[in-house]
Amino acid sequence: MTNATPPDLNPTFTFGSTSFVVGQTREFIINIRDINLVGTTGTVQFFVPQPNGVAFDDYTFDGNATNAVLLSGSPAVNNVDWTAAPSGTGLLFELRPGLSIGAAQNYLSRIVIRATARDAGGKGAITANIVSNSGGEVRIDNNVVVLLTSVQR
Repeated sequence: MTNATPPDLNPTFTFGSTSFVVGQTREFIINIRDINLVGTTGTVQFFVPQPNGVAFDDYTFDGNATNAVLLSGSPAVNNVDWTAAPSGTGLLFELRPGLSIGAAQNYLSRIVIRATARDAGGKGAITANIVSNSGGEVRIDNNVVVLLTSVQR
């Protein structure tokens, strides 16, 4: 039996300040939520493009992280539930086989990436794109989130 309503994945960010000083590292949590609360089926993927020669070094991902230690309160993350494969243009994240973003309550699947500022006065955008049809979803017009950032002079 299939759900009458398919899952609808939606990305959001959890972050502290979006302003950096040169050399500063910050963490950003990418939350992936099924806003229809029906649960995903099949492969769930999202893509984070690398900062294309702008204000940041390439993003890093620690697959063993359990907390975002640079954010206030060190919120828990579930990086161990995800794989991250570099594609040359960014990181492709995939929920490990056998896992799903559940229907129970308001489950958020959270991963954390780090960005280090390098260009004084630079601006950047951190983007997360849910891959179309991930987890059995049909609606794709809400699959992108962008966070604007800047590096102080």
